[in-house]
Amino acid sequence: MHIIVDTQPDPALWRAAFRQVLRKSMRRVRILGAILAALGVLLVLLAVATDGDDAAPLILGIFLVVLGALYALYLPVRALQLSLRRMPPALQQPQRLELTEQYVEVTSPLIFTRYAWGAFVRIQEAPGLLMLMLSRNQTLPVPLGGLPPEDLARLRNFVANRQFVLR
Repeated sequence: MHIIVDTQPDPALWRAAFRQVLRKSMRRVRILGAILAALGVLLVLLAVATDGDDAAPLILGIFLVVLGALYALYLPVRALQLSLRRMPPALQQPQRLELTEQYVEVTSPLIFTRYAWGAFVRIQEAPGLLMLMLSRNQTLPVPLGGLPPEDLARLRNFVANRQFVLR
């Protein structure tokens, strides 16, 4: 197998890759936000139902609802934006990815990197993208859009037959 993929910097591709990589950790953040918001709603309801003079439970409940909404809605979007903004300039260049049976090679005007297939802990496919996972939160995205169908079939067959050791 010898497949060459030439890519141009594509913010939509990187956004999809980061979203896929951050999905599990952002799910936890969203769940925490939902729990905080639910606790806040419960405190607000208790404060209104008791009709007491103490405003502390009401204020705390409103604070928890707002904090939960931030965790559930704002933080995942902001984390994705920051990840994209902090991407190194070397990855924002046109790249050539060469995939063989022994290695994956990435070449651009600023970098040259070669990974043995054993460096990847798993591979997952996203729409139009093959995610070569170096760790739980680090990926090498390979765009599949420009590949001829026969190369895509060979690549999928090769990847399906790989054994990955999860570290």
